[in-house]
Amino acid sequence: MPCTITPTPNISDFELGTDLISLMGGVSFEDLSFSQGSGERAADALISISDDVVLQAANVQASALNDQNNFTTG
Repeated sequence: MPCTITPTPNISDFELGTDLISLMGGVSFEDLSFSQGSGERAADALISISDDVVLQAANVQASALNDQNNFTTG
């Protein structure tokens, strides 16, 4: 059976304090977990839901992105 790998969406130009990430489909800020990437992704913040990485923000610290003010719903 063939396997399809879906790449993680990547935001390459996210600016803290300027841009917002929209949460849709019933996802709330509390559903998210944040980690710093490693290896080639060490400079990037990774956002996960249930241990699945759903978004990569290039050149952003996970600790800075982990703030409800960086997100909007709808």
